[in-house]
Amino acid sequence: MDLAAGDIDNFKKRSLDNFNNRTLHHHVFDLDIMSQMVEFVGFKCQKKYEGSKDFYLLATKESKLTQPQL
Repeated sequence: MDLAAGDIDNFKKRSLDNFNNRTLHHHVFDLDIMSQMVEFVGFKCQKKYEGSKDFYLLATKESKLTQPQL
């Protein structure tokens, strides 16, 4: 699906040199890094789960709105 790569041989050659040309798209996450990211922006991790291929993280953020006084 990468038309700029041309044929499969050129795609493989270019992919193996990804350090220099950065043409492959990928993410590197783990549950610890995900927790740090959401906590950095003010959320609190409530639940975490690591499956065989996926990570799930439930986070909450407290509202800054105050409850009305009755």
